[in-house]
Amino acid sequence: MDYASYKEKIARENIDSMPEYKVNKYFDNLLELIPNGGKLYKYRSFKSDKIELYLKALKDKYLWIPSASEMDDIMDSTLNIKLESDFSELEMLFREKPYLFIVLLYKKTEIFKKANTKDYKKLYDVYIKNLDIKNGTINTSAAAAAFKKYGINTEEASERIKTINDKMKVALEENKDSLIKMIDDFSAISTNNRESTNIFSMCETFDNDFLWDIYSEKNGFCIEYDFNKARTLSTGIKRKLLMTLKVEYLDNLKRFSIYSFLEKMMENDVDDDFKDEQKRLIMEQVTSKKKCYISEQEWRIIQYKTDHMMYADIVSSIIIDEKGLDDPWAKDLINIARENNLKILVRRFSRYNNEYIYKSYY
Repeated sequence: MDYASYKEKIARENIDSMPEYKVNKYFDNLLELIPNGGKLYKYRSFKSDKIELYLKALKDKYLWIPSASEMDDIMDSTLNIKLESDFSELEMLFREKPYLFIVLLYKKTEIFKKANTKDYKKLYDVYIKNLDIKNGTINTSAAAAAFKKYGINTEEASERIKTINDKMKVALEENKDSLIKMIDDFSAISTNNRESTNIFSMCETFDNDFLWDIYSEKNGFCIEYDFNKARTLSTGIKRKLLMTLKVEYLDNLKRFSIYSFLEKMMENDVDDDFKDEQKRLIMEQVTSKKKCYISEQEWRIIQYKTDHMMYADIVSSIIIDEKGLDDPWAKDLINIARENNLKILVRRFSRYNNEYIYKSYY
């Protein structure tokens, strides 16, 4: 299975209810896709104000997966929503087919409840159920038959349908601002998505000089995560690790359209296929970054609305830059590595070869 197929299948699967045999099958697929025989890396700095947290996570064998909202890049894991375009498209739709908003307005606001008197609430229900939202017409005969249940004859039903029609048109026009606010509220999905998404970032190599400079601040270390070690862990942990995905770097980030989402809602066309597609689109947004970040070669474990701690003993090696060996925290790191039987390497600069070399720590 290639990576694109894996990502597509994972996006459409309900991982939480996936049976054990399927979890193991997908996890085997994932191990084949992760480079370096299933190993990824993370750079850390001894200068970080979170160094104690990093060392505790290593000592107690868990991954600390922070909220995406803590990332420095404010665009990271936000949905690429273009509100100006969405509003423009929705305004045009409102002018051309205002009846499409009736169902949305009826379901989401208290507007019509305030306008109803006596049995009009029931009559509005009848109206909605018999409204053909594709062309904005009411199925008069079906509505009349439904009205009979409330003791309303055909002639009176026709009169009431006209009354309801008029009220609907007035309500739509008078409450246009409410509709716009309702649409605006949907834009908050981007912020909510970033706050409810936890991301653990890793990269494909331990010898990327650029990443050593940026993320270890020339005075830090690199952690090697060997996903093969997870073979012996619980199904629950492997289930979570299935959401280990590669970042795609694009010249232009793909747009997430609120317009298409709301249009489907208004047409009562939100089926399982549509929900799966929305899930896939959101995953695509969370695993996309601008091409200027391509040197990061990032993979990320993505978790939604979960604890920040994932107990997963998958660390296999620690690589310390030679400049960091004198840092007071380095001694603690080395002791933790020894206690957990981790391989320790040192990154040293070779003046003979004018390059960095990696040798075992004595």
